[in-house]
Amino acid sequence: DEGAMQKSELSEEVDPAPGARWRALLSSGADAVVNSSDRHGQAPPTVPGFTLEAPLGEGGFAVVWAARRDVDGAQVAVKVSRTTTLPAVARFRKEREALTRLGPPFAARVHDDGLLDDGRPYLVMERLTGVTLTSRLAALEAPPDPAWVTETARKLLEALSALHVAGLVHRDLKPSN
Repeated sequence: DEGAMQKSELSEEVDPAPGARWRALLSSGADAVVNSSDRHGQAPPTVPGFTLEAPLGEGGFAVVWAARRDVDGAQVAVKVSRTTTLPAVARFRKEREALTRLGPPFAARVHDDGLLDDGRPYLVMERLTGVTLTSRLAALEAPPDPAWVTETARKLLEALSALHVAGLVHRDLKPSN
C-alpha cells in the first residue's frame, strides 16, 4: 500500500532503561523558557551526533526535523522542544517512555534523547515515511473505495488496541497525524 508507513533503515535497539537518564534531566533544574521558535528559514538547533536538515512539522510545543545520523548517514527524525521548562522535559520523558513501551510497528523506534546546550529536550526517532490520512483523502477525486475504508479502519483500530493494551491513550488522534 503506497500510503503505508515504511520502516527506516535504522535497526538499533531502544535503551531498555531510559528512566534514570530522564530523572537526571528533570533534576537538572532547567526551568527557563527559550525564546526560539525554530520556524522555517531559521538555522536548526545543534544536536550532538546528528545533522538537522529541514523541519518536517511543528506544533505548539515542538518542532520535528529531518536529520541524518553523523556516524552512518541514516535518516532520522529529531523532535526538539520549544522550551526548557520542567513540564517540557517531563512531557518529552513521558513521550519517550510511551514510544518505547509501544514500539514498532505502531510507533517510531526511539534512538536517542537528551538536552540541547540551551536546555531544551530532544528525542531522536526512527524516521517514518508515508502520507497522512488527511493528504490521502484530499487527493481523492471520488469517495474512497469501501474496501480501502474498511482496511484503513482495521489498521487504525489495531494500532489503537495495541496502544490501549500497553496502558496508553493517544491524546492527539486526528487524520493529519
